[in-house]
Amino acid sequence: MSERTPQIEGVKGVRDILPDEYDLRRRAWDVMRGVFDSFGYQGIELPGVETLDLHLRKAGEGIRSTMYTLRDRGQRDLCLPPEFTASVARMYIEKLEGQARPFKLYYLQSAFRYDRPQKGRYRQFTQAGVENLNAEGPQTDAEMIAIAMKSLDALGIADYEVVIGNIGIVLELLASKKMEERVRAFILQSLETMSKAPTREAGVAEIKGRLADIGVDLETGADDDRNPRDSGPAGIERILALPEDASEQLVALVIEEIFGKTTGGGRDAADIARNVLGKMQMRGQAAEVLDALDFIATLSGLSGKPDVALKEAEALVAGKGLDLEPLTELKDALGYLELFDVDWDKIKIDFGFGRGLQYYTGIIFEVYIYSDNLGAEQKQVCGGGRYDNLIADLGGSKTVPALGFSFGFERVLLCVPPERFPPGGLDVFIAAVGDDAEFRVGLKAAGTFRAAGLATDIGPEGATFRKASKLADRLGARFTAFIGSDEVAGGFVTLRDMVSGEQEKLSADEAAERVKAVRAQEKTSGEGSGNA
Repeated sequence: MSERTPQIEGVKGVRDILPDEYDLRRRAWDVMRGVFDSFGYQGIELPGVETLDLHLRKAGEGIRSTMYTLRDRGQRDLCLPPEFTASVARMYIEKLEGQARPFKLYYLQSAFRYDRPQKGRYRQFTQAGVENLNAEGPQTDAEMIAIAMKSLDALGIADYEVVIGNIGIVLELLASKKMEERVRAFILQSLETMSKAPTREAGVAEIKGRLADIGVDLETGADDDRNPRDSGPAGIERILALPEDASEQLVALVIEEIFGKTTGGGRDAADIARNVLGKMQMRGQAAEVLDALDFIATLSGLSGKPDVALKEAEALVAGKGLDLEPLTELKDALGYLELFDVDWDKIKIDFGFGRGLQYYTGIIFEVYIYSDNLGAEQKQVCGGGRYDNLIADLGGSKTVPALGFSFGFERVLLCVPPERFPPGGLDVFIAAVGDDAEFRVGLKAAGTFRAAGLATDIGPEGATFRKASKLADRLGARFTAFIGSDEVAGGFVTLRDMVSGEQEKLSADEAAERVKAVRAQEKTSGEGSGNA
């Protein structure tokens, strides 16, 4: 006896989609796409592979550890896309830039991330995304949130919540602080860490620890160096107090006097001056970072119904001397959102959550579904926001206002009520009871049903009445058309309603019209096992 050939198993974290789930996915996507279409959006399809630099430039090096990367025969570094906003921006720059009109787009694409597989989260997953490019104004922010809500409503999902914030407040705060760009970027990347910590204090402590890991010591207060504003020659303080151009010129003149216009390494004196002044200024960043973290922690505690949360946020932001424009934008967007006839009880303002990617510039939002099928820790199904700088950051010729969101499609499907999409099954099963003559007539009848737009299958040649009936049940057929010797002789089929058990003798054309009428009624009423 020969040995069995070793089995080849599927890759961990990816799945096969079997017929029942495939049917659910198709029908749910048709519903979601119908919502997107109704707002004037158009479908696109994006490549399944992109340059690695596209995503590193967009999201930073921190994302590399979760990406599937490869190198092609031309030694180009590529990746399987972990998400598609960057791909949409790249497509816009290459194909659409220069056209003034808004581009309202949607997609359904497989993305890839090397994360720990969890319920509803896989290493290959599907994003149902919507993007609006050349989209200015709070009315477009409101429209984007409304589309996400209308999509869940159309799927029959009722127990969900939309949390809305504006990252612009934190961006303005960080821009006002004297700190290294890497520290500023690190704090932005860590906002989600803070939001998911058990307490605000724990979140701040975790970020401090991570900053220490990258060499930013907030305990000594000076990144392992003394603050030049607190010690050292008074001349340094005076230099730092000068306007930036003047201080650079002064330090450059000193360097030229000592070393000449270039150093032994060939570096320009002005370049060295900028570097030296930058380091001197950054040594005092610890206090700035701590102040920023304290403000962010306080801001993150503000959440609730819009009127209350916005009032508290205004007091906090004004007390810090920051511009109130991000809060004004948020209030304006909420004002427009009221016009979209959404359920206001499902909307919450929350300044304590942070999207995981650092390219957002304004309004941000997430959607949570409260379902036992997801669990308390896995309730987020959607996230998005405004990213007005992304296209320019990826090489576009100018800044383009833009925003979008994406659903985790698999996670949404877990929450769709079973009654929303009853199992589809076949419209008609042809049971040819007899020999070759009956089977041939059955094939011709099947063609009549299919031409009428009905999903039709035919059983094996020579099946008995009992065996054909059982097969029709297993396949979930809504009707069975029996064809035996009497039917062949009389030129009709015996059409059985598999729900009521009633039977009629009809021509194939009449039977097709009968099935179509029943299916149309079921679709309208939402009853039966037909397509919803």
